[in-house]
Order: sequence, then structure tokens, then C-alpha cells
Amino acid sequence: MLSVHCQKILQQLPSHRLLALDVMRGLTIATMILVNNPGSWLYLYWPLKHADWHGLTPTDLIFPFFIFIVGMSITLSVNAMQAKEITKRSILRAGVIRTLKLIALGWFLALFYYNFRDPNFSWLDERLAGIRIMGVLQRIGLVYLVALACYLYIKPRYIALTFVNLLIGYGTLMVYMPYSLPNGEIVKGLWLHSNNLSAWLDNLLLFSVWC
Repeated sequence: MLSVHCQKILQQLPSHRLLALDVMRGLTIATMILVNNPGSWLYLYWPLKHADWHGLTPTDLIFPFFIFIVGMSITLSVNAMQAKEITKRSILRAGVIRTLKLIALGWFLALFYYNFRDPNFSWLDERLAGIRIMGVLQRIGLVYLVALACYLYIKPRYIALTFVNLLIGYGTLMVYMPYSLPNGEIVKGLWLHSNNLSAWLDNLLLFSVWC
């Protein structure tokens, strides 16, 4: 009986959708809701917490799962649109619009809050001045756009080479590129929390752009 029901669901799905991917998306969202709303922040099981720095917990897999889902969705949707003879330029234009929507939605969710119970609450100081410019939705939007452009205009074997070169280049820069600390000291190759090349570059670009 259950198998018959599943077959009916599969037959009703559009050709560009994959049931397994939809299930994975639903489970990932459900897990994200559980992690963000554990019931009490004072008593948390370790799987519901991010690793402090080194290490890995199930919670740390939620964002990578979303990125994997984005990549799989790109292949399915692009193939379906190209089968309808939609041009690459039109597909990319739609991708840019979707990216802008995701970024705007991320900022909206970050700013759409006001503590009416606290008379000393300052929306400008607490929300606007402290906004996380590159939040989760914003990052997903940018990753989606870059991945979409690569899938449209780069051959699969070159995508693999690009992926490997990015990893090697990123690792090389993290180890050998020097940067300056606030006290003027020049360092390189640090892998400390909030003190490494990646954190330095994030602070330099995002802080300077926002301020």
C-alpha cells in the first residue's frame, strides 16, 4: 500500500524535481529549526551545538547540506530550462535576481526585530549597526550564483580543475600570505580562532565597506 502511494507521488512530481533531494531539504530544514530552537540554551546536547573551533558536530553539517542541495537543484533546474530552449543568458539573469532576493531576505530577517519590552532598546545600535552582512542566506545566494555561472559556462572537467585549484590556492594563501595584526605585527600561517588570514580579510573588507 505504501509503495503504491509513493509511486503516485513520484508520478506527480515535475520532471526537474528529485524526491530524494526534496526529502533531504525537508530533513535539513527540520534539523535547522531544532538547532535554532532547542528549548533551553542552558541545557544543550552536544549534537545541537557548533564546534567551538576545531572539531565537528552534526550541527556543523547543516550549512554544507544546504550548499549541496543548492548544487543539485542547479543541475536539475538548468537542464529542465535548457530542454525548453531557454538561453543561458536568461537563466543567468534569473539567477542574479534570485541571488538579490536571497540577500535582501537575509538582511530583512536580521533587521526585522524590535524589543518593545525594553525601553532602552536601540534598533540602530542593536540591529542595524550590528548586522551580519554575510549571513546564512546571503552566503547561500552568492554560492548559488557562482555555482550557476560555472555550470552554465564551464565544462565539467574544468569545473573539477577549478575546484582543486581553489582549494590549493586557498590553502597556500592561508599558510604563506602575511597580514598585519592591530598592533602592527606581521604574521602568517596562523590557524587561531578569529586570528587567521580568512578572518583578517573578512574584517578588512566587510568592516571597511560597512563603515
